[in-house]
Amino acid sequence: MGYFRVLTWNILHEFFAIKYETAPGIITTTVNGEKKITGNWKTRKILILNVLEKSKCDIICLQEVSLEARAFFEAELRKIHYIIAGCVIHSTLDHKNPYGNLIFYKPREEALTAFKLKTYRTLEKKLIFPQKLYITGRGELFVDFNVGDNTCIRVATTHLIGYSRFDQDPGSEQKKKEAALTGYNQLTEIIEYIEKDSDEIDCIMITGDFNEGFEAEKEDYSRLKLLERNGYIYDGNKDPSEPSTKTKIDHIYLKYLRQRELVTQITHETAPPGAEEASDHLPVLLKLLLRKNFVRDGQVST
Repeated sequence: MGYFRVLTWNILHEFFAIKYETAPGIITTTVNGEKKITGNWKTRKILILNVLEKSKCDIICLQEVSLEARAFFEAELRKIHYIIAGCVIHSTLDHKNPYGNLIFYKPREEALTAFKLKTYRTLEKKLIFPQKLYITGRGELFVDFNVGDNTCIRVATTHLIGYSRFDQDPGSEQKKKEAALTGYNQLTEIIEYIEKDSDEIDCIMITGDFNEGFEAEKEDYSRLKLLERNGYIYDGNKDPSEPSTKTKIDHIYLKYLRQRELVTQITHETAPPGAEEASDHLPVLLKLLLRKNFVRDGQVST
């Protein structure tokens, strides 16, 4: 048997940290009796880097990645042999603070768990990697990895639109439903897109910030129930990934297409120290154990 590790993490764009006064992304001071909010990205990026390095993951999926963050992590993680598999940067409503999703991977040469990039695609119509092109939309992307000699795993990452899940104001109910539906439709499109051209894919993984947790499973437009109805299974852990709401809104979902015995064990791993001080989200880490000599389409994978 062999294994690989996957991490997904919303690292909190400084623009949003300041706009919404979100800890731990801000520093609050008082100047002449007035409150002043500034960002602390210079400190947080070092904490994030330390967590990523200590996680020892084969695949790293990040959300809310700014252009500056991309450049920093690409340079630093290259030192320990990580490579960018794909990156999509899209613009905010004011077109001044672009951010997006990013997937790193670390190639491995072991026979069973040899990670090699096969292809990269985005849901957007334009292929933007490695160019730095601003686009609209939420910036979803997926990457196909060859694992060993006869296995292919498709990994997608997303950042679904958020909404005020716990807002009890009756006047905001319609707006809340509209945002929930938008995210539901967004995920529907993602599922449809990433399952295209999947004849050679053994397993699909959808990772990212879903901006919704198990507390919304009974709602009409539950994103997690949508995944379940489409044959996806959740990562087996309900520990909060958003400490401020004590809910899990960051997830890794899997769907086996060719061989259900491909993964024999899924283990949730605790985030390395420093994650709580680095972002308002906690990283979700999984260790997946692969079966050796499993049968796929009549061929034995070794």
